[in-house]
Amino acid sequence: DMCMTMQEYIAAAKWLAAEDMMLHPLAQLDSIPTSEEQQVLAETESGILTADAAIAAACGDIDPRTVFLSAHAGEQALQAAHGRCRYLAEDAESVRKLDALTAPLLPEGYLEDIAIRVYPNGGGEFTAQNIPTFARLIRRTDNLAVRALFLPFDQSGDLSRQAKDAFSLVKKIRSDLPCMLHAFCFEGLLKPLAQGDTELLQTLRMLASLNDTSLYASFFIS
Repeated sequence: DMCMTMQEYIAAAKWLAAEDMMLHPLAQLDSIPTSEEQQVLAETESGILTADAAIAAACGDIDPRTVFLSAHAGEQALQAAHGRCRYLAEDAESVRKLDALTAPLLPEGYLEDIAIRVYPNGGGEFTAQNIPTFARLIRRTDNLAVRALFLPFDQSGDLSRQAKDAFSLVKKIRSDLPCMLHAFCFEGLLKPLAQGDTELLQTLRMLASLNDTSLYASFFIS
């Protein structure tokens, strides 16, 4: 099970910060963090993913570019959180919803920076196999620009190999969309990493330094 309690997350985030590689932890929150927790999130330069707009709004003063709100939230909730977060879409319906929703909220000539979730091995609507399809969908929007990618990992497979493949996939999507990528997140790696997967640690250390010289994006793991 990849869900972490806040206590487990904080321990893992502090450990990762101390490892001093260019890699940031990302917390999945279903309740508004206490002020002490918010302080730790800020100190560890954590990203945040939530399905609750109230949490996004509460955390959005840390840095809206590192707070991600699922586009499955209700329209009013999404509108209320505008400017405090990046919306995360994982299907065509969400992309169209966000395109319509943000139109009246944006200054003339501006685009809404969003994140999308892409499944490296299938299992969702946007996958490694159908990049041209979702790239076309994004290009046809009036108001959206993809600035971040979320990639879920298969816990039963080789995580180090998946991480290398996912990094190549991020580079491919960046050039195929095309987009200026601000951030990407490998989902499901923080717990095995904190539990002492040394091979994964070495792989991520290598990818973090590659990112630092090639993609220049914020690299998150959750």
